[in-house]
Amino acid sequence: MATAKRKLKYQYFVTVHGLTFLPGGTCPSSNLSVLWTRGSKTAITQEAAADAQSRSAIFGQTLTLICTLFRSPSAASSSSGFSEKLCGFALIRHGSRGAQTLAKCKVDMAPFASAPPSAPLRRTLTLSKGSAAIAKLDVSISSRLQKELPRDGNDPSDRSDASSLSSCGSSLLDDVAYADDLDGELSERSGERAGERRSSRDGVSLGASRGAAAADGGVSASLASLTAGDLERAAACRISPQRSALRAEAAEPSRATVYSLDAQVSQLQAQLEAAQTLARKTHARFEGERREWGGERAQLREEAAGLRQQLIAADAASRQHAHESRQAAAQLGEARAEVARLRREKKELGSQLGPGGADADDRLAMQQDLQGKLDRSEQHREENARKLAKARKHQQSLLQQSEAEIELLSQR
Repeated sequence: MATAKRKLKYQYFVTVHGLTFLPGGTCPSSNLSVLWTRGSKTAITQEAAADAQSRSAIFGQTLTLICTLFRSPSAASSSSGFSEKLCGFALIRHGSRGAQTLAKCKVDMAPFASAPPSAPLRRTLTLSKGSAAIAKLDVSISSRLQKELPRDGNDPSDRSDASSLSSCGSSLLDDVAYADDLDGELSERSGERAGERRSSRDGVSLGASRGAAAADGGVSASLASLTAGDLERAAACRISPQRSALRAEAAEPSRATVYSLDAQVSQLQAQLEAAQTLARKTHARFEGERREWGGERAQLREEAAGLRQQLIAADAASRQHAHESRQAAAQLGEARAEVARLRREKKELGSQLGPGGADADDRLAMQQDLQGKLDRSEQHREENARKLAKARKHQQSLLQQSEAEIELLSQR
């Protein structure tokens, strides 16, 4: 049979002197505090700011917690004689976004059970975040034995909450039993009054029926003198507080559930309104863009129709210029033919008018006349050539413009 463990309750005292941030780490500018945890129990120092130059913070505060140590034969080999008792120390930063854990460490408190408050043990703890060491924490730890607990592990102080709960349950059961007694008395009282009415009808006195009912039912004269309304009021005064408390306790979860459902409904309504607003904005933007696209399409169609009319007009103008150029070419051919004819006539006249064949004045006049005709023919030819060149240049420009407009229309 295994030997039961001995439980000893110690009160530990931890004096937090200060901490120093290690090189390479960041020294926060916000307030800091040291948190000591043992299971669900916690103790925390007041907030203190770290000095940026010395990279250290001074607390100088003493924290205290109660720990239960276990002494068993298996733990006799340890230096303290107790099983391991781990506690946690954490460095907390208090910023605008709340508290944040910067670093922490675990410490076995069993070896400090032999350190009295008059001679505390001073230790330097390394606070880490993951595998990186952040700061050094300087503490002094001592303890004081409070009492030895029974071997069954039941601490009367630990059962205080359970005792209060049990007493509350017992009083509630007593009230229920008292209510049952009152219901029984009420039923008996109703039976007595029914018997009295029957006895009165049969000619029996009311006092005799009350005495018989008291003798048979064991009800005292004072209880017999009470009415049903008095008993009901007494029962209500006794039961109503417990009933109201039970109803309040039962209503708390339902009220919280209703509040939660109302909050969810409000949130869903807000999300629905936001989605509807977004849909309306999207639809309005789509309608606006569609109207803009319709206007641009109508404008492009008008521009295309105008360019088509311009192209038709340019084609007609080019045809007109081509006709004019053909006429100018025909006129130029006629002028050249006329010049050739005049040259032949001049040559014939020169051959006919040999030396001594006519007067020199007549020959001179004839030559001047022929020269004038020749000059006029040459001027007419040059003018027709200029008109033809101008018509060709204008026709080429119109053709280039038409080609550019056709290419622009094909791109659109």
